[in-house]
Amino acid sequence: MVILVLSLILVGLSILERVIHIKKGKDWDIIRLFIGVLIIITLFLISYFATDTTSGLLYVFFTMCIYLLLAIINRRCHQNWIKNFLSIVDIPLFVYLLLSIIQNILIDFKIIILLLFLIKSIFAYPYKNKNKHDMRQNISFLIGIAIGIAIILFYYKPSDFGTRIMVKQEIVAQKFLEEELGLYGLDIYVDYFNRNLRGEDTVVRAYNSSGISVILIYRNNVIISYDIKN
Repeated sequence: MVILVLSLILVGLSILERVIHIKKGKDWDIIRLFIGVLIIITLFLISYFATDTTSGLLYVFFTMCIYLLLAIINRRCHQNWIKNFLSIVDIPLFVYLLLSIIQNILIDFKIIILLLFLIKSIFAYPYKNKNKHDMRQNISFLIGIAIGIAIILFYYKPSDFGTRIMVKQEIVAQKFLEEELGLYGLDIYVDYFNRNLRGEDTVVRAYNSSGISVILIYRNNVIISYDIKN
């Protein structure tokens, strides 16, 4: 519920900033600046509640800010070479964000990705269709897609595409099972509705085909208790 409320606030602030930018012009720069500060604060709060370590908080916060800042520059800059460059790095950055941010957040990564995509679309939405993409921008965009695919292939070999991406709680649980209990090769999962926020307990379950079942309780980047059944 906290993330939902903050997300709605962020969407509303983004729409308001975009409308003021289009309709009011420079006379409303101070108000736009104030709204920008509120957007940054909202992004920080989302990062805070969706992570439980200082490094994770800073990583998620700065990653989201940089990604949205590039979207704003791409739309509002009048230099073609900057637009072409940003067209190249846009998709690779988005792919990298998708593959790495989930190791630091506690909630479903698709929520954050969809939220960022929505906010970026608001900031980059064209008010008038005067500036159409030229051939150079289209080529830059295709180069960005190729780099994004290369990043995916670097992280995941083609034979591993079916592998599920683990969330933060599952990664910590796997490390605990292997290093503290000496248990390897277990299937580890957290139900979607059990992925909680900072300071809350999350139930992580692990099992294998031999009948070993482990229930772990995760809180603030550590496993605080576990129960093994055979």
